[in-house]
Amino acid sequence: GPNHYEEGERTIQTCDCAYSTVRGELTTDPLVLRDLTKRGVAFLNAGPFGKEHSLYSHATFIKTFFPNAKVVPIILKWKTHDEEVDRLVAFLDYMPNKEESLLIASVDFSHYLPHLPADFHDQSSFAAIQGFDYDALKTIEVDSPASLRLVTRWAELQGLNNVSQLSHTNSQDFF
Repeated sequence: GPNHYEEGERTIQTCDCAYSTVRGELTTDPLVLRDLTKRGVAFLNAGPFGKEHSLYSHATFIKTFFPNAKVVPIILKWKTHDEEVDRLVAFLDYMPNKEESLLIASVDFSHYLPHLPADFHDQSSFAAIQGFDYDALKTIEVDSPASLRLVTRWAELQGLNNVSQLSHTNSQDFF
């Protein structure tokens, strides 16, 4: 997910941290984490993770629906270079148990926009994702273009090219 507070020196960071949930503790996968940092793809820095809501806000859902899952939390800064993201994608593609893995990108779309402009930007964002348009992904209204590049590049490598939208909501729909 995004490094919302742009903390830490490196653009791609991870941590060996556990998340407490009402369903129990969600822990990291130490083997993947070790390999990820040993290869220099991501850098170990627990500092930013304590308040990074792009990760901890999903912990209970992950623990509920995947009770035996181990996670590898990764945050990416706003200006993470494409080459760095692509190295991370290559690492994920190399993982021995990738068939048993789930990649989640916690990305917010159309922050602080009125309803109609938000819907317009959301349509543009969906078109860029659906078309695997990596240049357009850099310009759409999201909080982490690097996270979208990561998940779409990985999906494309796995042959997951049929993108569909299950639901579309806007926070203003609830007020």
